[in-house]
Amino acid sequence: MNIIEFFKAMEVLDIGFYTGVPDSTLKALSEYLEAGGKGITHLVAPDEGVAVALAAGHHLATGRVAMVYLQNSGLGNAVNPLASLVSERVYGIPLLLVIGWRGEPGKPDEPQHQLQGEITPGLLEALGIGYAVLGPETGFLEMSEMMSEIQSTFRAGKSFAFLVSRGGFATVKPSESPPTFSREAVIERILRHTGEDPVIATTGRTARELYEIRARQQEGHHRDFLNVGAMGHALGIALGMALGSREDRIWCLDGDGAALMHLAVMAQVGSEGPGNLIHVLFNNGGHESVGGQALGTEGLDFQSLARTFTYPLVLEAVDFETLEGALGTLCRGRGPVFLEVKIPMGSRENLGRPERPPRVMKELFMAHSRERTAQKKG
Repeated sequence: MNIIEFFKAMEVLDIGFYTGVPDSTLKALSEYLEAGGKGITHLVAPDEGVAVALAAGHHLATGRVAMVYLQNSGLGNAVNPLASLVSERVYGIPLLLVIGWRGEPGKPDEPQHQLQGEITPGLLEALGIGYAVLGPETGFLEMSEMMSEIQSTFRAGKSFAFLVSRGGFATVKPSESPPTFSREAVIERILRHTGEDPVIATTGRTARELYEIRARQQEGHHRDFLNVGAMGHALGIALGMALGSREDRIWCLDGDGAALMHLAVMAQVGSEGPGNLIHVLFNNGGHESVGGQALGTEGLDFQSLARTFTYPLVLEAVDFETLEGALGTLCRGRGPVFLEVKIPMGSRENLGRPERPPRVMKELFMAHSRERTAQKKG
């Protein structure tokens, strides 16, 4: 569906506030909102639950309904405020949800989306939220005919959702060539220092790039855990590993958007103080894996946060020279270490996806960890 027609059909809903977490299925919607326009206020939220809270606050201040957009994988983050705050059985604050439907039954998708895709309609039904599916064939007239029913839903203090199939919104924004100091190039340099250490990679292009580098260099994938779903939880996984295997250095390749989702984990890292944890955060100021949308947190100083959270060693890299210096320093120091790598936006268009099933990858990873433990005991 043409995104301009989508917003044209929704004019009768009088929505002026838009917030959410970007998704590749909704890339055209994010591009439209980022371009701005008369009567549009747009905030990228750190996570989907916060987006619901922002929308609720807007309604309390203005009486108007707000739009919350998200991928269905993030619906779990929003369940608590949807059920215990805005539901018609509590405060009755209506929202318009626009949800990118990954793992839609009958359409091929990656393993981490399949279960979530199957349960998404049932989850909305359990929450008492009516919905309609928007696919590539949905037209302006069909959208317009829904508006009266949606308005009645809002007047009853209930929310309504659009489930957007992949390809449901058309997008024409051209891609750009990757920069020289790219995340993929940096990961390749980092792997020269990791040896046999376990590496935890965050969701999206970071995990995909790590997988392709290992394949290209014929190194195997047994040292890597790819956090292909559960955005924002890579550091929690790495912390759990670091506390459970204190003799191994654990590397966490994190992203700025992912870190913001669950920032409190950084505080827990500082509090627990695992000397074997190396937290590498790639900061490009946006959600690159789903279209490059800005985070909306310009000026946030991750290094100051890491110091506040009592990481004993905080480092920065802005080019290959400072990267090599930082890697040399952190490999000699005691953690937890925080290394912020400031990179420009951009990555390869021909970047592939992991070919091995997640459970196979997990077994390889755990078998390697057991082997290393046995060697140290022997």
